[in-house]
Amino acid sequence: MEKEGFTIAQMDTLLNKQSGLLGISGLTNDMRDLLAEEQRTTTAAPTLPCRSFVHRIRKYIGAYLAEMNGADAIVFTGGIGENSATIRQRVCQQMEWFGLHLDQGTEQQHREAEPRHASAPRTHGFTPTLSRPTKNC
Repeated sequence: MEKEGFTIAQMDTLLNKQSGLLGISGLTNDMRDLLAEEQRTTTAAPTLPCRSFVHRIRKYIGAYLAEMNGADAIVFTGGIGENSATIRQRVCQQMEWFGLHLDQGTEQQHREAEPRHASAPRTHGFTPTLSRPTKNC
């Protein structure tokens, strides 16, 4: 911070407002906009942050699965987890080894249910996935 001559306020802005999805893409910090832009263009600007985001989710799920020796369910929550079927699908796509399977029909059918099921209950070795609204206190 001192070397670059940043004030505390400038460093706070850099880390909390200009990094993450925006810092990687140079476009926006909104995943909805990045996914839409990904459909419109073949450039890496929207693709790289989306892929990085999914990679990090998978990495953390894998780490927790190893620490907890498995899981009874995977719950997607928060703005992106709850509302982005595309992100849930991409995360689950690379987690079949664990039995994660996103059932598109079940996810659509239960879109308004509480909690929202993204897959059928545990059957044939599959781990259920759910999306759940976040309730801030």
